[in-house]
Amino acid sequence: MAETNARLYVGNLPYVAQKSDIENFFSQNNVAIKKIDISTDPFTGRNPSYCFVDFHSEEEAAQAMENLQGQEIRGRPVRINPKTERSSFKERLPTKVWDRNWTRREVPSRDVDETAHAFDRWNRDDAQTHWSAPENEKRRIWVGGLPRIPNQDSLNAEMRELFQGYNVQAVSKLISPHASKESIPGSHHFCFVDMSNALETQEAIEALNGKENPYGAKYIVRLSQRRAPNQTTKVEREQLTDVSRIFVGQLPHYEDQASLDNDIRQLLAGFEIRSITKLFTPSAAKMEEGGDQHFCFVDLSSPQDAQNAIDRLDNQPTPSGGAYKIRMARPPPPNAGSGARREQVGGNGGRFEQKKPQGPPRDFGGSWRRAD
Repeated sequence: MAETNARLYVGNLPYVAQKSDIENFFSQNNVAIKKIDISTDPFTGRNPSYCFVDFHSEEEAAQAMENLQGQEIRGRPVRINPKTERSSFKERLPTKVWDRNWTRREVPSRDVDETAHAFDRWNRDDAQTHWSAPENEKRRIWVGGLPRIPNQDSLNAEMRELFQGYNVQAVSKLISPHASKESIPGSHHFCFVDMSNALETQEAIEALNGKENPYGAKYIVRLSQRRAPNQTTKVEREQLTDVSRIFVGQLPHYEDQASLDNDIRQLLAGFEIRSITKLFTPSAAKMEEGGDQHFCFVDLSSPQDAQNAIDRLDNQPTPSGGAYKIRMARPPPPNAGSGARREQVGGNGGRFEQKKPQGPPRDFGGSWRRAD
């Protein structure tokens, strides 16, 4: 595609930006556009940090590049240029397999093209239908026991071959195992596969779990389920909830609330702050890590402001030489307002722990027998 045309590359996008954010950006700047090409992951809701925009003429494209360069989308300045050719060359790295005897070997990755993809992220606009519905409708499958497959098209081809005869709706990216799996021999990467309905999902699980894979091991195929009924996923926190509270971590100890408020307002200058919580003390495990580990929560005026603050300030340096950790605060479980009290405590974004009501004081007197 020639560089002198009416299409522009718009980069440095926040990963959570959606097509509607790009449309609003040009609309608010009174720039007419024809089309937006953006790849949206149907599992995470994220984009690759860039998109392509078609204009009605080369002149309008040139004016947009000149006038909108550096303007912000969701708090991040965009980079606009006319280089719109997507690279056709992709280095085909080998697949890395870890065997049960701890040895690692490499096998050639499948030589396939992007037609292997079950979900065409560039040409479909319905990624949001996969964010939570498949799991809620019990038609999302967890496929484990996978080696490190570096090419997404190879993973797609392998999953479509494994699920041959079934209606595969989408295949996620390969996900690396938790660090706790490092001490267990074998391959522990995994992915998710969305099916068309719950009945087909169960049939596929029963037929394919334990099937031998091309690497000398067996596939682990089971229904994808949340660890806890009240658990929220990243895509739900970023895209589907009306959250305007942020977690601000890596703070020092403050002697009083006024000092904390002052520093937080300086950090979030330009944002409308509704409230700032008290300073929270980190867990003992966090204290052992050293450095500033205190944290607080801040309520901003809107979910958009909350996301903009995260995009702009997360990982920015602190006065003590560390880096701020700013996240969406995890919403409380639906039943947090009833029964036993729950409090948000330290961690990556905070979590809610149940605080059981205490009974009356126990007086054991001078003997081991209780007096109450």
